Amino acid sequence: MSEAGYERVFGFIDEEALVKTTRELIAFRSVNPPGNEGEIGRYVADVMEEACMEVEFQSVHPGRLNVLGRLGNRGLGPCLLLNGHMDVVPPGEGWSSEPFDAVVRGGRVYGRGAADMKGGLAAMLEAVKAVDGAGVSLKGCLLVSAVVNEERGGSGTRFMVDAGVKPDAAVVCEPTGLEVKTCHKGALPLEFVTRGRSVHASMPHGGVNAVYKMCDVIHGLRQYGEELARVRHPLLSPPTISVDVIDGGIAPNVVPNLCKAIVDTRLVPGETVEGRLQAVKSLLDALRVEDPELDVEFHPIIAVEPMETPVDSMLVKMLRSVVEEVQGVEGVVSGFTATCDASFLANIAHTPTVIYGPGRLEQAHTADEYVEVRELVAAAKTYAALALRFLS
Repeated sequence: MSEAGYERVFGFIDEEALVKTTRELIAFRSVNPPGNEGEIGRYVADVMEEACMEVEFQSVHPGRLNVLGRLGNRGLGPCLLLNGHMDVVPPGEGWSSEPFDAVVRGGRVYGRGAADMKGGLAAMLEAVKAVDGAGVSLKGCLLVSAVVNEERGGSGTRFMVDAGVKPDAAVVCEPTGLEVKTCHKGALPLEFVTRGRSVHASMPHGGVNAVYKMCDVIHGLRQYGEELARVRHPLLSPPTISVDVIDGGIAPNVVPNLCKAIVDTRLVPGETVEGRLQAVKSLLDALRVEDPELDVEFHPIIAVEPMETPVDSMLVKMLRSVVEEVQGVEGVVSGFTATCDASFLANIAHTPTVIYGPGRLEQAHTADEYVEVRELVAAAKTYAALALRFLS
């Protein structure tokens, strides 16, 4: 299908309206923690209803609702999902403008969540409005999900999948710079605790220093990280381990009896959360053999498996083809370094899933975060064209 075949639908994609929606979404302070997705959820539901979508709410946490919109024939044909999240990380310092009062400057929309991922959410909604406005008859269902709590573990999409939503194909509209991302890393942050015995710091040999014990654990983790650096994946950088937080001790003259550390670990497709946990357990068991005094335990804070959809799958081929037809550029395939809700769709719902959206991951979580207007428009057109191709 040529771009001319999409011309009627594209005529309903309004750049000015798309930018307005993006700015209005950014204005909602849906910062996580705690999330505060209630007001933005009602706004999204209103937009869905304007596009003649059947709207459903899912209560994930008290006051925090997923918003699902359906257009087309539910249960009578294939289902394509466009997935996005409503929460954003805290704005932090260093902004040149108010982070929740989005400004448009130099062809970019600036504001917290512009790239991650209220720009993607706006493009999803604009695509559905265009499909509805053009009066296209879909042979299946276009499902749009605006979910909660992606930034703190993905419980919104996980809830949706556990509730039985299992589309035939899915696009997670995270910022990819309009590249087709077919895989992403898994995330497994771990908390370690070492225990010792406090004594006066003038007599340290009479106690057991929990911070020193943690240093031994960290040294072992660092060596394990060097082994992981040799693991190769065709689209992703190697798996990693990073010690990010250490907390130990109560006073300068007291040998610490407790030390805590938070360690970020990332997995590539082919690895599993269970495999990483077992490897860390084995590492600690070996350290205990060397030091019988070592008292250490650990537990996962969040566990998200890596995901991968084959490059030669029907969905990937179709999306690449649509990108080439609509934008006149190659549908570049690459890997998504971060972790996102695609994991739950691919690994639990067993739905072929790709990640594709406006904005760049390098802009996510930064001061003066932005998304380019041209990418918003290109993404909206691509989502609409993919819906037409998949559901016609």
